Amino acid sequence: MTTSSKRPLRADARRNRDLIVETARAAFASKGVDASLEEIAKTVGVGQGTLYRHFPTREDLIAAAIQDDVEQLARNADKRVRARYPLKALGEWLRELALFSRTYSGLPNRVLDASVGKSGSFAELCGSLESLTDRVLVRGKETGQIRADVTAEDVFLLANAVAWSLTKARGTELLEKHIAILLRGIASGTNEV
Repeated sequence: MTTSSKRPLRADARRNRDLIVETARAAFASKGVDASLEEIAKTVGVGQGTLYRHFPTREDLIAAAIQDDVEQLARNADKRVRARYPLKALGEWLRELALFSRTYSGLPNRVLDASVGKSGSFAELCGSLESLTDRVLVRGKETGQIRADVTAEDVFLLANAVAWSLTKARGTELLEKHIAILLRGIASGTNEV
């Protein structure tokens, strides 16, 4: 849990926290999620103690860096749940999840790790994405477009596995191919993807 969730931060502490997150986003974008936390603190002009006071683990900092993206995904999932064609909406959701996981180099590995029983703020964010996946998936099951035995965990892990497999690929051609294969595998026998 971060300091900010325990009690309100003083203005200078809030400023430091925000600068750390902003700097982490830039570092993760250029060097991946394994970027040096020491360098992030140095760039902000704070000590490592300050960084760790706000973000006790690397995963806590990653969670803060992707929070805005996760909030946007949540808004988009709400639209997908109400879509007229659930299988198509699920495909759009899977593309979104896979592209999100490619935001930073190394993020798919962290998402997959967090999805298999880890705790903390990053695992909670991943859990919320899995719950959103379930909401989109349920609609497809209710209409008979998705096989009943498919779980949100299956679909969420597969979307992130697709993202992981494409970490070196440019563009979205392979992404589209892999998502189509995934959808064919989870669609009920009477639906075309």
